[in-house]
Amino acid sequence: MSFGALVFFFLFVATLVASYIALRRRMAPPAHVSAACVLGSIVFMMLFSLAQGTLFLHALLVGFIVGGLFAGALLAVALYFQGNEMRKRA
Repeated sequence: MSFGALVFFFLFVATLVASYIALRRRMAPPAHVSAACVLGSIVFMMLFSLAQGTLFLHALLVGFIVGGLFAGALLAVALYFQGNEMRKRA
């Protein structure tokens, strides 16, 4: 794995971690955080794939599938736990 690919992978992970924290701590509206998380995840996973020398179409598919699935799973988990906390407070 090249250094550039490693940098994009760490940016992908940082995007997911920052989004999770922002959602759980309610640092911004959930729709804005969710949009930034999905977009950032797709872009960084696509750049990660391109840095490894794959074709653009392959990188685009990897970005949308892998980046989108990870972002979707993270959003589902964060919003589930946030909903549980709100029910406990009520």
